[in-house]
Amino acid sequence: MSLLTDYLKACVDQPSLMASMSIPDVVIFCQLVFWLKDEISTATSSPIHHAPPHLPVNIHNFLMAALGLTDEIAKTAWEAFRGMAWEFYTGLNRQEVEHRTEPLIRLFLEYGLPHDVERLALALRARNVIMAGPGQEMWNHACDLCCWVQPDDEGQMRAVRSVVTDGVTLGHPCCAVHDCKEPIRNTKGARYCMTHVTREKECAVVSCSAPVEDGFTTCTIAAHRALEAFKRLENKAMFQLKHRLDRIRTSQPSSGTSLSTTSSTLQQLELEAQAALLPSLDDPPVGSDELEDDQLEAEIMDAAAECEGKSSDGNVRIRAQFGRRRTHNEELCVASCGIILGRATFYGSEAVNGVLLFWRQLFPTQRALPNVLWHDQNCRLWSMLMNSDAETRQFFDGVALPVDVFHFKCKHKETDIVCGTHCNPYIWPELHTSDGRWRFNSSSAEQINNWFSKYQAIVREMNVDRYNFFLDEMIKRRNRMMVKELERKGARPYSIPREELLCE
Repeated sequence: MSLLTDYLKACVDQPSLMASMSIPDVVIFCQLVFWLKDEISTATSSPIHHAPPHLPVNIHNFLMAALGLTDEIAKTAWEAFRGMAWEFYTGLNRQEVEHRTEPLIRLFLEYGLPHDVERLALALRARNVIMAGPGQEMWNHACDLCCWVQPDDEGQMRAVRSVVTDGVTLGHPCCAVHDCKEPIRNTKGARYCMTHVTREKECAVVSCSAPVEDGFTTCTIAAHRALEAFKRLENKAMFQLKHRLDRIRTSQPSSGTSLSTTSSTLQQLELEAQAALLPSLDDPPVGSDELEDDQLEAEIMDAAAECEGKSSDGNVRIRAQFGRRRTHNEELCVASCGIILGRATFYGSEAVNGVLLFWRQLFPTQRALPNVLWHDQNCRLWSMLMNSDAETRQFFDGVALPVDVFHFKCKHKETDIVCGTHCNPYIWPELHTSDGRWRFNSSSAEQINNWFSKYQAIVREMNVDRYNFFLDEMIKRRNRMMVKELERKGARPYSIPREELLCE
């Protein structure tokens, strides 16, 4: 059966389809589905040779956005054309596929659709907005390892859900203004977003707003210019070799055998490095793209601080931002069984008020809020919560805020009264069993961080849209694998109906 026959038959059965999709639209629909076969099969756990009865939600939403379809029309199109789309290019060689793809490219050009690197930007942003908060497909997960169900005093079944929140060092380039969440400009050497773009012409030294000179990122003040000269030097090979030598000597202070054989070479290297340390203001300026991200924020102490006597003005410390800033960390909320419920990017710092806002966004209703929220700084968070407004205190009323067992034993002082009286996990009988074991794993987030941090090398230079999309997709795939593992272990994973959790 040809595509035209399928199209005419579908239009007879569904008249609204003809009004919404032209034949070129159907061709594009089938082509997109064909190239997404692997993704669809994986998401629906269906064999690759047969089209599943329903599309995954993310593919369904993508096709709606790509073709401007309504939800109902997208479902109708899938029912009508899934067989044709699934076999659209089967049996064709490379030349035939390229030949049949040419009309698709011409359609994109004819209708002015973008075909550059930004062509998916709007769709990615829309998708990322949906994924924020309770957007992960396993957000409503529960199982025997993270949810304990017991009868209360009145005989009603009561569930106790446990989640752990922790941060992991992972980030993307962002605006150099502290805690600014606007995306950085997509220009080589850019340090600021469009809102703060005027600061590109201001001195890189923090708290100095003097204009820069051509070819420099600092103003004419001698101390500021010296700092920039030091940064240029810091990125030269000789400086880096000396720094590497210092690290070797620090890590191997007594390894005489290995270092003695090359002592003369190392001494010569030191002499050359020291000679290279003399700053030269005639060197060409170094672009921020040549700087390592962990070297972007430089500090230099005034020479007066080296004297035995202290200056009447105190030690003068100059700080500068020569390159891009990076986001501070990713905050993960993980069920005690290991399923990741949500993620948020923290820009300026991992402050406890940011954690509180993260919880409010991830669990927008009290019914969705877990009964136990583990965090290594819950003692500070509890104190802040007690000074919050009545609505915030009421929202978290009845929620246990224990410090996870490891940090409580090793990182918190025994003399801390707030921590000992309000965040000791032993306070709540629901958290331990009758035989003296902990009911929930309070270190699940720490274990997940080990896996999550390995993506740093992949995402460190991604723009914010692709960064969020990639990490959310990796979380989704890992969650699916974890659910299968929980089923194998007999933990009986299931999903709580979203409408029950999101209703007020």
